Formats: sequence, C-alpha cells, structure tokens
Amino acid sequence: MLEYSMLYPENTETRTAIRLDGMWKFRIDWDGKGSSEGWEKGFRDMR
Repeated sequence: MLEYSMLYPENTETRTAIRLDGMWKFRIDWDGKGSSEGWEKGFRDMR
C-alpha cells in the first residue's frame, strides 16, 4: 500500500512540478517585521 502513496514530481491539471534547487537566502523573523518590511521581495544586506 505505501509503495503507491508517494507523490512523484509530474505536471498535471492540478499540480505543477517546480525546481527548488539552487542557492536560497533565509532569515528568521524573530520580531515579526518581515511582512511590513517586504522580505518576500528579497534581502539587500544578506551576507
């Protein structure tokens, strides 16, 4: 039963496979200010 339960990366009418490999930039939003400062648009001062 479990051998058929995996979702494999394939495009269908209701699902799109998206590549997520590559470099990512993460920052923990301890103060909860990420949305108000536009973090979803990216970081300028990332080291």
